[in-house]
Amino acid sequence: NSWLAGLRADVPLFDGLDAHGKIAQAKARLRRAEFQRDDAVSRARLEIANARADLATAAMVVGARERNVTQAREALRLAQRAYAEGMGQQIDVIAAQTAYSGSSYQLASARFNHTMACRRVQLATGTLMPTDPTYSTDIDNSQETAE
Repeated sequence: NSWLAGLRADVPLFDGLDAHGKIAQAKARLRRAEFQRDDAVSRARLEIANARADLATAAMVVGARERNVTQAREALRLAQRAYAEGMGQQIDVIAAQTAYSGSSYQLASARFNHTMACRRVQLATGTLMPTDPTYSTDIDNSQETAE
């Protein structure tokens, strides 16, 4: 008919500053993670800004190439007309055709570069997704085979 109860407590009086060191390490890891986060945000913003600048440049190049094609087409029309009326030579028509073909090729190349700049903006902003029918995994596959 007796009861026995006890209480035990361990209270460290001195832990060798172990807790203080762990707190300092945790704070340092937190600061490093914050710096890494800030660096990643800065790099992402820079990538987006560069992609948008490239897109604006590509759009201006397309406009210039379209004007070149229009001028080359008109030069070809005038050369053909002059030749048909006996005022020009066949070499002038051939040169105008060559210039028109070159301008058309440059326009096609500029349009391709513009499309690629659009895709880089989408990729940088996270709006180009694998579910997008225009998304291509060719880049991903080429990187895997290179490794």
